[in-house]
Amino acid sequence: MSTDPKPPVMSEQQRATGRQVAVAGRRARAALKQELRQGRIDFMDILRIAERDDERGRAAVRLRVGEVLLALPGVGPAQAERLLARTEVSGQRRIGQLGERQQERLEAAL
Repeated sequence: MSTDPKPPVMSEQQRATGRQVAVAGRRARAALKQELRQGRIDFMDILRIAERDDERGRAAVRLRVGEVLLALPGVGPAQAERLLARTEVSGQRRIGQLGERQQERLEAAL
């Protein structure tokens, strides 16, 4: 006898709306990473954007620290790994999950 919960029953309209919201979020995160790559914003800007309550802020909160570091100009996989190890922050952690001390350590390392 299975007690697995069943997924919610959603109408086609609800699914379409969900897809649109998901695509908008992915595009917003990609735009932030592109701005990082181009040097228009830096890591501290991402932290400030994440504090806002708008679309860009919600996108920044969901970015992973490792993705943000790799998007910075001049930071490759090896250097990002060293930064994360030195600051004792997981690359899988999301920007919105960073504590104050973790933010300070990352800022100092960059």
